[in-house]
Amino acid sequence: MEKRKPHYSLVQLQQLLADEHTRIITRTCKREAAEIGYFDDEAIVERVRLLSRKEFYKSMTVYGNSTLWQDVYKSADEERSLYIKLQLAATGEEKAVIIQFKTDTSKE
Repeated sequence: MEKRKPHYSLVQLQQLLADEHTRIITRTCKREAAEIGYFDDEAIVERVRLLSRKEFYKSMTVYGNSTLWQDVYKSADEERSLYIKLQLAATGEEKAVIIQFKTDTSKE
């Protein structure tokens, strides 16, 4: 399922990501980010902290779990368009998760 309105507060996600104790960065995210020049957690988080609400693209549910939402942002750095997927942790803890951080290859 998809919707065109953010499921999470971007400000809340950014605040949680600022603290290493309330952030989760997936292995997939770290690998994808390193492939495009974001080599450490701080570089990834700093780029996410630059996102604005106007860069929101869509919210989507996780495949296999229609109750867990992920917000997608499309942004650009100096070299490329980015596709960044965020959510709150599904564990019930107040943590933000960066799911994906890669080059946006879509034509939209």
